[in-house]
This record gives sequence, structure tokens and C-alpha cells, in this order.
Amino acid sequence: MLCIKYYFEYFLSFNKKKISNTFVTKNNINKLINNFYSENEEIDCISIDVDGNDYFLMETLNFKPKLIIIEYNFWLSKEESITMPYQEDYSWDGNIYYGASLLALNNLANKKNYRLIAIDSSCTNAFFIRNDLAHNFSILDPIKSFKIPTKYNSTDLLFAKKYLEKKSFINIK
Repeated sequence: MLCIKYYFEYFLSFNKKKISNTFVTKNNINKLINNFYSENEEIDCISIDVDGNDYFLMETLNFKPKLIIIEYNFWLSKEESITMPYQEDYSWDGNIYYGASLLALNNLANKKNYRLIAIDSSCTNAFFIRNDLAHNFSILDPIKSFKIPTKYNSTDLLFAKKYLEKKSFINIK
């Protein structure tokens, strides 16, 4: 992290950008952002990618950036609106039990006045634009736009489904 920080500090010194190496929780996300931005400043983009509590960080977010990029778990069904339960000290261990479904994040984004405009080619990040800017974009349907990375086959999906059936999830309306 130190190497990355020094590398980016050179490039970021031209603008008001900061790097913070902090474990982010739903209890500190807004305070961390407040350390760098005042309530009057507009934030262009926030990316949430913590391999687990992403849904809850977005839910707690008090800021209204123009764009939110957030990781979703493609192993979770495109028809289910679910997230893993919040765990304050959660750390991803590399398995497929993490995060929230695209549909759960889309439902939350809609409640917060954001619309789905893109999904990255790795099928892991969703891009949500604030409603007042949505007229500049095509809005995607999360179910029709959902994709599984091509490197996985039906056997992989069946294994994942059986593995995840044993795990705890929260249904999101």
C-alpha cells in the first residue's frame, strides 16, 4: 500500500484527492468521506468494493455522488434480491459467499434515486447514475443485463448454487 500511495500522491497532488488506508464500516464511511469533502462539495464518483459489506455501505452512505460504482456477486441469482448479513469485521476469504446480488443493489440504488447504467465486462461491478443525470444514459434492466463471466460453465453454476444454499442471506425488497 505504501508504494501505491507514493505513486498516486504525485498524480493526485494536482487536484484535491486524498488516499486513506482505513477499514471501512457502515459506522465510519460517512465520517471518512467528511474528512475529505464538505457537505457543499459535489462528489463525482464513489467506488465501493469491499468484498462483503458493500450493500450496507451504500445503504448508509449520506452523500449523493454523481456516480456510484459498486461490486456485486454474480454467483447470486439474477432473480434474487439478497445480501449476506452485515458483519462489522468481515474479511473476504476468497470463496463465493460475499456481498449482494445485482438485483438487491439495484433496488437499493433506486430507493436512493440512482439508476443502473452499466455493468463491467468482468460481471462484478455495477454503475449507478444519480437520477438528475439519468437522462443522458440508457437505463439497464438488472435482470436482462445480468451476465455470468464466460469462463464459467453450467457445472460451476450448479456447484455454486448448492454451496450458497447452505449460507445465510437477507432478502431485500
